[in-house]
Amino acid sequence: GYGFDGVAMALIGQLHPIATMVVALFFAVLRVGSTTMQAATGVPTSVSDIIQALVIVFSVAGMALTKLPEFQSWKSRVFGKRKAGAVDWILSLLLATVRLAIPVLLISLAELYGQRAGMVNIGLEGLASIGALVGFLVCYVTGSNWLGLLCGALAGILVNMIYAFSTVTLCADHTVYGMAVNIFAPALASFIYRVYFGTGSDLKQITTMASIAIPGLKDIPVIGPLLFDQSPMVYLTFVLVIVTAVFFGKTRAGLSYKSVGEHPQAAATLGINVIGVKYLACVICGALAGIGGAYLTTCYSSTYTDGIVAGRGFIALAAVIFGRWNAGGILLACLFFGFCDALQIRLQVSGIAIPY
Repeated sequence: GYGFDGVAMALIGQLHPIATMVVALFFAVLRVGSTTMQAATGVPTSVSDIIQALVIVFSVAGMALTKLPEFQSWKSRVFGKRKAGAVDWILSLLLATVRLAIPVLLISLAELYGQRAGMVNIGLEGLASIGALVGFLVCYVTGSNWLGLLCGALAGILVNMIYAFSTVTLCADHTVYGMAVNIFAPALASFIYRVYFGTGSDLKQITTMASIAIPGLKDIPVIGPLLFDQSPMVYLTFVLVIVTAVFFGKTRAGLSYKSVGEHPQAAATLGINVIGVKYLACVICGALAGIGGAYLTTCYSSTYTDGIVAGRGFIALAAVIFGRWNAGGILLACLFFGFCDALQIRLQVSGIAIPY
């Protein structure tokens, strides 16, 4: 099949020698990877053929799409006639990707700490909702974003203790009480908001947390604004990812923590307090999910509305699985979801007729 592959490479590379060489290298890596994967895991090499076929189909479809007058019109509206406009558009997209990934990343880490101790909590949406409301309310009253984040964490812990007591002490079903939290917490948040602010249509706002630029590093092209001119919560979240990866992968305490989720009976024989670790996991899960919700109202948006979490709790569940219960993998998954979210917002603003 190398002859057919060669034809496909030339077409995808648009008959340009350098582009064709890059495509050929990609196909070679795919072939070698499939052979190695088959030897290691038994996965058939036909998987690479399927991937190659998908690459060819989407590449040809993409090239055909770029020739359409509608696409050219949209491209001119979005990018304009100057290359600087395109660079600014891409940079703003990447900046939004990081900011939109942070709340999902915090909630995903909350679920990671829960699942590593055997607590499969699907009530993340509810925990983030109550954290968003309490964080906004405290910040509105006190004017302190940090205090809002702290109180959002405490609210998440308090609500998650309902789940913890029911599943750990009473041995109830995790899924049932997770869904109960998803129903109870957003309704409670909406009720508290209406009791405090009334049912008027005016929108209450706060001042979001200011960005902190790191001198010198923020001037690095592209990477500087992305990583070194952000809210303090962005820096702390990335540090938390590193701490989580080291804790679970390099420390004795992390291994003991994981043993509670993987084999609680064996952990108990080693003297590990299984019940205590499970409650600790629920405290960490509630705190991080509450902070993830509070981030939305104190760092990203300046107001609270019903449904502000917008399904990020369920996306976090997918991110944990997508990242294979690994802190680094979860980071990449959340950046991917953040990119998709940022892209759909900009496509709507650009005027192209693609539903969000």
